Amino acid sequence: MTTLIMAEGLAVPIHPKLVEILASHLPKALAGVKTLNEKDSVMLHFRNPNYPMDRLAYRPIKINLTYQEFHWHFDYITELSYARHGRFLELTPNVDFDFSLERCQRRHLMPESLADAEELYQLFETTFIKSYEFEAYDVKATFTSFSEMELQKRLQKR
Repeated sequence: MTTLIMAEGLAVPIHPKLVEILASHLPKALAGVKTLNEKDSVMLHFRNPNYPMDRLAYRPIKINLTYQEFHWHFDYITELSYARHGRFLELTPNVDFDFSLERCQRRHLMPESLADAEELYQLFETTFIKSYEFEAYDVKATFTSFSEMELQKRLQKR
């Protein structure tokens, strides 16, 4: 099973250490998968068990990789944080780096091109890598086959 992650040709440069971190978690997500199909995906959830109890804790991160042309490709990276919606706190995207659309979306701001958000992305990436190295996150990996995603979409339309 291939764990090669493509990081070239994107709107922002990807640090090799991030690729290494993600590749180290792919085997767990792919355990039991016999064949990979185009558009299959792996979602990696990085969560600190102390968030939000300790307001200085590390925010949850979701990284989605999509399988295409025998390689894994960056789909999006989302940093989550709690936001108040009425009386309730809800985990919502704080910043979303969407590689497939080459767009960056920050909460309460207009979208901008991913290339224009390169400095923000580099800051995020550096902080994430250091936090991971400090063992700040528990990691959960989830595999979803494209055929399962299509079935879910069709069932939602009914």
